[in-house]
Amino acid sequence: MKPIIVVIVSLLSITIPVFCADFYVSTAGSDSNPGTQAQPFATIQHAIDACPAPQIPCTIHLDASTWNESPTMVASNISASSNDRPDMTIVGDYNGPNGMGGQNTSVIIGCFTIEALFTGQMQSHAYLSSVTVKQVIAIAATTFPGSVGCGNIHVISCNVSNSSSHGITCQPEGYNSVFTISNCNIYNNTGGGIYYQNMSSYFMIYIYNCNIHNNQEFGINSCNAPTQYCYIPIHDNNIHDNSGNGLVFNNSNGDIYNNLIVNNQGYGIYITGSNSTPDLGGGAQNSPGNNTISGNGTYEAYNASPNLIYAKFNYWDPLSEAEMAGHTYLEVDVTRIFDHWDDSSKGYVDWDNPGTYTKVVPMSLGQLKASYAR
Repeated sequence: MKPIIVVIVSLLSITIPVFCADFYVSTAGSDSNPGTQAQPFATIQHAIDACPAPQIPCTIHLDASTWNESPTMVASNISASSNDRPDMTIVGDYNGPNGMGGQNTSVIIGCFTIEALFTGQMQSHAYLSSVTVKQVIAIAATTFPGSVGCGNIHVISCNVSNSSSHGITCQPEGYNSVFTISNCNIYNNTGGGIYYQNMSSYFMIYIYNCNIHNNQEFGINSCNAPTQYCYIPIHDNNIHDNSGNGLVFNNSNGDIYNNLIVNNQGYGIYITGSNSTPDLGGGAQNSPGNNTISGNGTYEAYNASPNLIYAKFNYWDPLSEAEMAGHTYLEVDVTRIFDHWDDSSKGYVDWDNPGTYTKVVPMSLGQLKASYAR
């Protein structure tokens, strides 16, 4: 009889790879570390590249360090790729104030590029949250027909300042792109605050609860957005003290309400292009108005387009309201509004008699600046 040989294999001796969906980064760490909270990576790009694939969402936690990087993060859902990451998040929440980096805030001194790529299998989401960064370029690339979801990019509770270009640039490529910019402080940029360009059909942009101020060119500028199949609510923002115009619509539209648009050195709102139809109140997109448009440059609103622009239910500067009182837009040329009265080739701005509705005035500029003090 042959001897029976029994082989016992300890499972503890076998290394089984386990993908972790959370990584941590601190300049006090090392890229040779495993990226845990106790042993963080040192660079943001290394953490991004270490995120598992395929189809595993990943969150990267930044401590209160300063990185001289220009990282690129891609959240993708491309069926032919083995590197799909349908959801990626970078958030400055590691260790709280005065963490391993010894500061109060996670700071990226560079351009952060964030992408969401989508082919119609499922949605992809890319988040940047609670970080101070010099510049953000957001790219959402999608395909159509056959898309059942979209590429989503979210920039939330970030400080974006001191860029040599625009603070945040949104670039949709294809269809079904969604951008959300909320609760951000966007200021002191050489270009404008927020610029979204070359818009294609079936896209949405949400800009709300942001403080957009002291930028050298403009507050918010939209370029070449179609007038159909898009939704651009811009609401509850404080757009003030920019060197150029507060809001610019260049062949684009938007649903504009509850904003403070004051003390911009250019026009408060500038509208140009044959396809521009922003709704500032009482128009086709059912904007409730309630914008405060006051103290800007030569004009509070400048309609260089051939279209009728609805701007009802707003609070204007005292001179404009005194001229509006008791009349309609077809009867009175308001000094601080440029439209058909000033150039017969342009459309009217349809304001409303201030006495016919109850105005809800947003927070004062002093209160706003105090609430956004950094």
